Amino acid sequence: MKTGQEIVDFLSFFNKGESKIMEKVLIYSPISEEGTIKLEDRFTVVTAVPGSEEFNREIVTATGLIGSSLKVNEALLERAPLLKVVSNISVGYDNLDIEELTKRGILATNTPDVLTETTADTIFGLLLATARRSRNSTSMSKKETGLGN
Repeated sequence: MKTGQEIVDFLSFFNKGESKIMEKVLIYSPISEEGTIKLEDRFTVVTAVPGSEEFNREIVTATGLIGSSLKVNEALLERAPLLKVVSNISVGYDNLDIEELTKRGILATNTPDVLTETTADTIFGLLLATARRSRNSTSMSKKETGLGN
């Protein structure tokens, strides 16, 4: 779970120097405890599962929406007239209707570099594993084809 830049972006959009703004943030998928605490310090925070009665009730008065994978499209936005920001806690944003958000003046954020280091580590590990096995593979191929001793 993430606590990075998406939380900072999300908070900075609302907090323009005021001590405590009681905007409502609707969290619809798990975020870190640290992130939740930061939000609770500044906002009224409600957690609800998309499609639930609570979600459908709370989205009407939410000014912020944070989570991942929810289709944020015209149908959802029609039910969220006070929404000011959508924070997607994932690398992509294909679940966000950027054109519709822009038309309504709603800020959208995501976490584009959150997996960069992890991906590099995985690729490096795969390269090492391949290099270690290449000598064995060559040796086995030579034995099976009779081309080497």
